[in-house]
Amino acid sequence: MKQAKNTEKTNAKTKKDSIPVGERAANAGAFEDSWEGRSWSKPKLEEARLGIPMSMELLNSPDDEFPVMADSTEYGRQFQVDDGKVYTVRLGIRSDSEGIGAIPGNSAATIFIPTVPARDIQITATFAFPEMFPVIFADAVRLYSETEFFLEYVYGSAQLECNSIISTKALPLDNTALEQVGDDIVIGHTNLNSLLPAHCTYNYDFISVQVKVVSGAKS
Repeated sequence: MKQAKNTEKTNAKTKKDSIPVGERAANAGAFEDSWEGRSWSKPKLEEARLGIPMSMELLNSPDDEFPVMADSTEYGRQFQVDDGKVYTVRLGIRSDSEGIGAIPGNSAATIFIPTVPARDIQITATFAFPEMFPVIFADAVRLYSETEFFLEYVYGSAQLECNSIISTKALPLDNTALEQVGDDIVIGHTNLNSLLPAHCTYNYDFISVQVKVVSGAKS
């Protein structure tokens, strides 16, 4: 009997009614306040959006072996650069900023950085993935100056990025992804499986690098 009474007392302490009314009201109010204006953080299940720009167009003939598409509003944009400054170049697809990346992990991405001195230098990136192949997506930027200059790649700066404002995660590319091909520094990947843990995936929109502008001809 003594054991039964102790059990009843223990149960009584854990019952809702055992909490003073005033304390329950205060706790409830604090709980409501904690959610006020935070509907975005409530647990929910929704489909991540994927939006592709409507300004895509072919750069070459659709009869070519590898037709190339680009965003006509972004491809080849020009930016004036200054000697000694370091610039971040981000090339890719400007997808829905509230969704996931447009380029899947089972893709190939390559960025080409010319090293020959000039007054106008174009950096180009290409992307190929199963949903579009054999069509290849391309993006490019043109850097120019009044005087001749060349570019130096900031070693270790290459990474993949999302356009999402919700997730700002980036995936650095291993330095083994870099090679010199002719007069270009070429950086890229052919599949992200080797960079990701098992049972993981990664979607992205851009490949980004940093380059330093150096005036004059190479010594």
